[in-house]
Amino acid sequence: MIKTKKELSRLSKEHQKAYCQQVVRSITEDESYYICGILNTPIVNSYFLLSADPRGISKVNIVGSIKIPLYDSNDKNHLELVSISQKATQQGFVTNAQLKSLDTAYRKMVSESDEPANK
Repeated sequence: MIKTKKELSRLSKEHQKAYCQQVVRSITEDESYYICGILNTPIVNSYFLLSADPRGISKVNIVGSIKIPLYDSNDKNHLELVSISQKATQQGFVTNAQLKSLDTAYRKMVSESDEPANK
């Protein structure tokens, strides 16, 4: 979250407008698991590692570069991400199989969201 006008001024005009128009809302517990699932997928973690600088300064603008569609409790891929994230949290660790499943569900979700609406 941007806290100062100086931070906001660093964004492009388009991003400033989008930021100012966003609605602050609460999220559900399932939505928080969904977001955690996406952020913990191997593909997203690789992206963070490859775009990070050893000084802690990102080489690229990461915000907006990772696809995180709004949570849809009726979407099977979203529900899969939620389920895996919940189980890993309950276990206290994530298995390699769970990481692979997270990655598969995320990639499928992204590829389906990139498909044209009228096939």
